[in-house]
Amino acid sequence: MPDFKSPYKILPNHNLIIEYYSGDIDFVSFMNFKKKLIAEPLFTPTLNILIHFKNATFKITDEEINKYIHFSETDIKVVGKRKIALITKTPNQVVVTTLFKMIQRIKSKSVEIFSTKEAALRWLNIKDLSTTEVTLILNDLHNKTLS
Repeated sequence: MPDFKSPYKILPNHNLIIEYYSGDIDFVSFMNFKKKLIAEPLFTPTLNILIHFKNATFKITDEEINKYIHFSETDIKVVGKRKIALITKTPNQVVVTTLFKMIQRIKSKSVEIFSTKEAALRWLNIKDLSTTEVTLILNDLHNKTLS
């Protein structure tokens, strides 16, 4: 797998962040990305998140998952009521995202795992954003990982 890349798009009018991951996801790179995202002026802790992991491989331990969950449950800039839709394809992705879902303790954060963006969008209940629009955004984010 190529180096970790994680472009994103914040859609405040849809109360949504779309994150796209590519390459090997290690803990330090993942945390650096999350801290960069939180520093964005448009970021709020109540934005729902659609995360596309299909082109990534996790290189994260169970202990590191716990460290990230602790961060996401205690950092005031991150804690908020939201839905997080995780889109996966491989057993590696399913295992890590399932561990994340099982370990997270904040009840105001609802996490679900999907194999398609259509199912994720239905669950997020974003009526004014079409699957076609999300596909175009994901394609644009994918292209950013190639450069």
